[in-house]
Amino acid sequence: MATIKVHEQANVWSVPLFGEVVSRNNAINASVMQALSRAGDRNLMVSFDESDREALEAIEGKQLEMISIELGQPVTSNKDLLDLLLPKPVVKVEPKKSILPKVKKVAPKVKKSELSE
Repeated sequence: MATIKVHEQANVWSVPLFGEVVSRNNAINASVMQALSRAGDRNLMVSFDESDREALEAIEGKQLEMISIELGQPVTSNKDLLDLLLPKPVVKVEPKKSILPKVKKVAPKVKKSELSE
């Protein structure tokens, strides 16, 4: 299920939507198609998660064209739609190991004083 709420910078405080009242503090869950129909509204913030992948992959043909118009971005395939709407997976990057050899520090030699007792 997609989540819809009123955007922080919206001109409105609440919006009646799908028989419920959506506000900045009150988000609602909606079907993927309902959320896509409102995704272009600047007053609303629509978010999808990984559980919506299957429903987004099932969208075809004319629906992709309509979604492209609604979002104001070119969407020609399901891959474009998934890339646009689903969060990117977090890739953990491990720090690279240094390939330079370790340098041993040499202790400085102490000169004996030329003055002797």
